[in-house]
Amino acid sequence: METKKEKWSFSKCSAFDTCQMKYKLRYVDNIKTDVTPKQLEDGSNIHKIFELAYDGINTLDELKNGLRQNPQYEEYKKHIENFIKFNELMFEKTGQFKPMHTELSLYDEEWGVVGIIDRVDNIQGRIFVTDYKTGRVHP
Repeated sequence: METKKEKWSFSKCSAFDTCQMKYKLRYVDNIKTDVTPKQLEDGSNIHKIFELAYDGINTLDELKNGLRQNPQYEEYKKHIENFIKFNELMFEKTGQFKPMHTELSLYDEEWGVVGIIDRVDNIQGRIFVTDYKTGRVHP
């Protein structure tokens, strides 16, 4: 009988690296907390706004208007405006603002590593990966 390979995500590795007891409680004993820290809730909300930003839009102006009309705009104004600036810069440099992929799930069966890439762009034949939380772009 084949043993099921364990999947390792960034969150899972980070929990283990930070505190082995936290890792054990969460991933071995499957104990979940009812408390969601405000930072985690805000991060999830902002991420969802960005994830859905490109749905049904065709122009950069539609993207900007849609984001600025979001019900959570005032609460996350700084983050949304930075996201708009990022898309304006992409358009200025490449003539495109919509990514090739968003929320791209990857899994390496051999290593058991799983991850989700927020944004993937193909710019002049080079692939760029963007992480929304950090705002970092990685060629």
